[in-house]
Amino acid sequence: MNDMGGGFFEITWLVIFAIVIIAIIWIVKSDKKKMNQAIENAKRKLERGEITEEEYKALLQKIKEQ
Repeated sequence: MNDMGGGFFEITWLVIFAIVIIAIIWIVKSDKKKMNQAIENAKRKLERGEITEEEYKALLQKIKEQ
């Protein structure tokens, strides 16, 4: 019986570890997607003439700093 308990304990920690890794990957991808969307929005504003080239560069700097 001791073997079963030890194996269950190890499997539990492996599952927890896998969940943590998956959560980290999901968060990183989510942040990257938000950053890409912000850059695309800034590009569209520049193309429509809503912002100047200098404002566009400033926006890119702010986006990349976050």
